[in-house]
Amino acid sequence: MKYVAIVGADNERVEVELHSTDLDPVQATVEGRDYRIALREVAPGVFWTVRDGRSVEVQVAAVDGGYDVRVGGRSLRVELLDRRAILAGRGGVGRPGRREVRAPMPGRVVRVLVEEGAAVESGVGLVIVEAMKMQNEIRAAGPGVVERIAVAEGQTVDAGELLVVVGA
Repeated sequence: MKYVAIVGADNERVEVELHSTDLDPVQATVEGRDYRIALREVAPGVFWTVRDGRSVEVQVAAVDGGYDVRVGGRSLRVELLDRRAILAGRGGVGRPGRREVRAPMPGRVVRVLVEEGAAVESGVGLVIVEAMKMQNEIRAAGPGVVERIAVAEGQTVDAGELLVVVGA
């Protein structure tokens, strides 16, 4: 599946294509360069890999529709957009009005954390989606009221599939 990663404070756009969804190894092409990386999840959201003969810890946490990725003491904000999200003009968070919260990647809904009619604040967890053996908490990008829950626990979802609708 092809994505555009929006990386860092300067919102650098990086083209990424995932060729496998297994952790051992992750196979991807990033900006035309092929990578094959074996990851081992040692705790929820914490992974170990070996690069250039050195052990590297990678921490990943879902935050406000994107991810906080920490590698070697360096923290990066990353948002993944698939082709449908790019064509729909997605990419900003915290926009006023009705927001459709969509799956950032294919996976399985592990847990729905809210109910229809619930008031939510920015950053509140809405749904947990498991992808590539990692659980990702999908959070509200802004305050509002949950208008619709479009998924159920145990349901498989595709990238870009509607999860929750939050109204202003």
